[in-house]
Amino acid sequence: MKTIGIYRYKDGVYEKVGNFPVRLNEERANIAHVKQVVSQESFKGEEVVIVDVDFLKIPDTSSTRGSLFWKNPNKKISAILEEDYSRTRSTFPKNVAGSKRFHPDEKQSLIFEERLRKVEKSLDVSQQKDKVLLLDSEVASLKLKLAKANDILQRVLTSFRCTLCMKCPVLPAYKSPCCEEVLGCYNCIQQWLDTQPSCPFCRASMTPESLVDIPVIKPLFDALSEIDESN
Repeated sequence: MKTIGIYRYKDGVYEKVGNFPVRLNEERANIAHVKQVVSQESFKGEEVVIVDVDFLKIPDTSSTRGSLFWKNPNKKISAILEEDYSRTRSTFPKNVAGSKRFHPDEKQSLIFEERLRKVEKSLDVSQQKDKVLLLDSEVASLKLKLAKANDILQRVLTSFRCTLCMKCPVLPAYKSPCCEEVLGCYNCIQQWLDTQPSCPFCRASMTPESLVDIPVIKPLFDALSEIDESN
């Protein structure tokens, strides 16, 4: 004999309404027979589902046929209407067969809230990662722009560097009349021409009178001088 727990679903609640003892022998010890007897005696002939202690449907297989399966005293087995099972099976918690009352809607709500919290946490982490990636991208872009600006600045500094003292020219500044290259500070050029009257670049003959003045804006030279000194 096997005692089957009988559950009814009403107003969003599963209630255990009693137990039903089923007489079994080796031939009748199977799901089909238990369903038939329980349905007729406890559910007025309506289709039922036989479930285990975790409220999982017990399948009709070779392992569930025979007295060995059904006569195990530690194996709790229950029966509910198939219609109710189909409607509420996703909300069954563990050990529901041993409880007197069970609120599947409440359980489902808790499960949903927990999943929602996990999703929100995941989204928050994802958003933070997106922000970090965006900032990394912006920083990389700024570094690239800064590198380009620095490269241009260095080229400007090199272009306006005195050929002789290798510093930003002290005004007035001059260039050579022959190859149009920036020579630099007047004093430096004068000292050079005192010893060798030729262009430092192309070695063409050159005198102080032949030097070409470079018409530049003074603030530009001041800024370049300040940058050059800071380096």
